Amino acid sequence: MPAKKAEDAVPTIYELLPKVAKAIGAIGKTGSNTAQNYKFRAIDDVVNAAHPAFTEHGVFVTSEVIDQEREVHQGRNSTLHYSILRVKFTFYAPDGSHVSSTTVGEGMDSGDKASNKAMSAALKYALGQTFLIPFDLKDSEDDSPESTGRNSRVVILQFKDKKPIKKDVGAMTADELVMALDCAEWRGKKAKDDTGKFAEKNRAEARADWQAIKDEMNSRKAASEPSVDPESDPIPVGPGLKAEKKQPEDMTDAELSSAYDATQIVLSDEFSTDREREAAQVAVERLEYEIGNRSEVATNDGRQ
Repeated sequence: MPAKKAEDAVPTIYELLPKVAKAIGAIGKTGSNTAQNYKFRAIDDVVNAAHPAFTEHGVFVTSEVIDQEREVHQGRNSTLHYSILRVKFTFYAPDGSHVSSTTVGEGMDSGDKASNKAMSAALKYALGQTFLIPFDLKDSEDDSPESTGRNSRVVILQFKDKKPIKKDVGAMTADELVMALDCAEWRGKKAKDDTGKFAEKNRAEARADWQAIKDEMNSRKAASEPSVDPESDPIPVGPGLKAEKKQPEDMTDAELSSAYDATQIVLSDEFSTDREREAAQVAVERLEYEIGNRSEVATNDGRQ
């Protein structure tokens, strides 16, 4: 049989992409936009799931901004920056073979993070489309009635007689989640000191299991928290958890100014959660509306 020509060989990247997609698995919608009442798949969840799959198979990605559009909207008391980026992402295999995906990301921020958010959005959709990441995977052999379907990853719960006992994280009790989390941490530490053939794979699996368990814990915590309505709930008059809360129309002019400054702190703080930023943005709009009303009333009174 004649030898296969080098130019006829299948590029390694084509062989690795399906393996990476399988390793990533399903990623659910754990993020929540309370202002507009919808759930979304967070960029952190996508990157945390993709990283161990990439490192396991030696794949990496580069980015190139092809085009950018920026707009600035000036409000009464704040400036909003909009950024739209067209980004080309190229996925490389160890042999240099590669494929590319071009996506569009949009971001909005009152500070300097609009383009950062646009880049994150573009990356999330590039990964989701390239690897066809599903929102949920259900095992047809798992008919357990207690499975919630919130997270379909099956992880090691514990070891019994040196054999791993596995269970879907969505079907675990709160105590089992804690037990599985401890087990994943132990496995990660054990694999870190291992130099064997499967050390890197074991480390990647332990990290992915740990992340899936944490996601499930966070999802249950968010579901148990009291619902909030940024459109009608009182707004903190100042910064801090203990700040008094009032409706904008009940605030003094000084309290309106203080409340507005407090919302800007939340919007500009890189450690604020998406949920906190969304609530703060709605608060800004309500405060600006009240400030505008008072300004209009003062103007009309001055003309009389």
